[in-house]
Amino acid sequence: MTGPTDAAVLIAALIATGNQRRAARDWAGAMAAFDQALATDPNNSDGRFNRAATMLDAGIPERAVADFADLLMRYPKDADAWLGYGAALKVLKRFDEAVVAFDHAVALGNAAAVATRGETLIELRRFTDALASFDRVLATNPGDLAALNNRGLCLFRLQRLNDALASFDALLRATPDHPVGLANRGAVLLALDRNTEAAGTFARLKTCAPDHGEAAGNLLLARIKDCDWTDYDSLKVKVEADIAAGKQGLTPFWLLMVSDDEALQLKSAATFIAKVAPVSTHPVWTGRRYGHDRIRLGYLAADFRQHPMSQVMSGLFRLHDRIKFEVTAFAYGPPTTHPMRERIRAACDNFFDVEAKSDREIAAFIVERETDILIDLSTLTRDGRPGISAQRAAPVQVNYMGHPGTAGTSANDYVLADALVIPPSQERHYAEKIARLPETYWVDDARSVAEQAPTRAEAGLPASGVVFCCFNTIVKITPDIFAAWMRLLAAVDGSVLWLLTESPSAKSNLRREATTRGIDPSRLVFAPKLPMEQHLARHCLADLFLDTVPYNAHTTATDALWMGVPIVSCTANSFASRVGLSLLTAIGLPELATSSLADYEALALQLARQPDERARYRAVIRRNRDTHSLFDTNRFRRHVERAYLMMMDRADREEPAASFTVPALVSP
Repeated sequence: MTGPTDAAVLIAALIATGNQRRAARDWAGAMAAFDQALATDPNNSDGRFNRAATMLDAGIPERAVADFADLLMRYPKDADAWLGYGAALKVLKRFDEAVVAFDHAVALGNAAAVATRGETLIELRRFTDALASFDRVLATNPGDLAALNNRGLCLFRLQRLNDALASFDALLRATPDHPVGLANRGAVLLALDRNTEAAGTFARLKTCAPDHGEAAGNLLLARIKDCDWTDYDSLKVKVEADIAAGKQGLTPFWLLMVSDDEALQLKSAATFIAKVAPVSTHPVWTGRRYGHDRIRLGYLAADFRQHPMSQVMSGLFRLHDRIKFEVTAFAYGPPTTHPMRERIRAACDNFFDVEAKSDREIAAFIVERETDILIDLSTLTRDGRPGISAQRAAPVQVNYMGHPGTAGTSANDYVLADALVIPPSQERHYAEKIARLPETYWVDDARSVAEQAPTRAEAGLPASGVVFCCFNTIVKITPDIFAAWMRLLAAVDGSVLWLLTESPSAKSNLRREATTRGIDPSRLVFAPKLPMEQHLARHCLADLFLDTVPYNAHTTATDALWMGVPIVSCTANSFASRVGLSLLTAIGLPELATSSLADYEALALQLARQPDERARYRAVIRRNRDTHSLFDTNRFRRHVERAYLMMMDRADREEPAASFTVPALVSP
């Protein structure tokens, strides 16, 4: 009887030692043992596999990929090696190659690879294929919590919201206090506008996982979406403390609704970006200079549809100087047949629907199109995909319009602004350099208005009395601004407040808040949503538009100004809270932008009591609409094109981005 050779015994002992050290997270000791084993027998598959797996554990996936690839050259039928190879590729974000590796592992019978394959397909935004993987896992193991959660995520991304909710509910039936399941269930309920239920879910999450970084923030969000200000101040303090401590707290876009602290906004954005879209260590654009006769502009957005961003941007796309610029739209939002999409398509030289592609695939396509300047119009908004810019898709990348604040990443070279929304003293709170436009950073376009305006009765308004209005989304309403509005109603007999919402719970909460403050809730009038032409026409019934703070009106402000409605705004300490000042200055009425809530309230009360002064402002707005910069799309176009030329000039000289100010045109 022949026993194992001395070499075999030594190799087995070395591999056992390596595995012990790997279990103790002694990566160097483990690899040294595996290296000794392979020095004795280079073909030993256990030693080679375990060394590769240790490299992956140790955070050196590049070496793991090489070792797994070498092992597979020797043993192409090793299912575990294919799984490990795919896992290493996944860490390196080489997702397409990882899926191929997992496919081999699955074909060779490795059941664990099915779920990992699904997770990788999520990264590639192949949600339908990923869903099939998780359904396969659940067919054999219906109680797999990770598969239930990932199935729910796929359904969420596919906008099958009720099905997603059912998947998260199944997860929570098995584990009622599962933090990830609760967080995801709450997110689906928010998307369904079932905000009261969402608040209950996030409250439960906050109770069972008090250190969860997003519990307090999303509870606050669920409530403010319904104007439920229960525990508003304490939740806001908690959210701010979480963000300061490096937790997410609240996503950067929603933070703008409750805080004007730009240092905190930068921290929030940087934390978010580090989690979801860190700057790629393998950029798609590698430094090649294109040298086009025309600068190729790429506008990237989720919202090339019926959306405020498209409403204001479409004129710019149409008017761009085609001798100097070629204009391409890269659309990654859900496909739509709305006329606005066709309007934008017609205004651009090229229009590409890239929604089904992964972030890296979109970035590669943008590079393939030799885009010189990429302008991200969505950045950190709800549907934004900052991971595209993170791959470095163009020599110059710009943050503009969608998110009024920093995107928190060096992937964007510039943010387009003006001297009012980002004064020099605030530059330190921006990850980007500031490209300041003269007059205003805002671009706008002409609007079509219905010929027939409604009567007061048709709009549900009383026959007489001052009509204060605010057509901002109701999530912008804070307790402080609402309290100021109620004091105005108390001071102006017969006045009403006209708001835009169809949410029954929001209406109920606002009426309750009015009653608490001694105001008859019938003095709150809620406008239904209407087609844009009809919505604009009903502005003629409003006497005074009351802005919100810390997130000012943007498109809703320009809607009101287009229709001649005076606005009283309030400026605070953030980009989003200085937009009113910028817009009013650009139409020649900076005095309507106050610097405190007390001044805001006093000015609104003064104008409410002076119908002749309101009429004078209406006349000024209508006159200035045709003479001032706010609605002069072509003048803005010339300014922003000058900014693009200045950016490109620096890039062509291979100089880093630097803040600059575009000189104003001499002639109108």
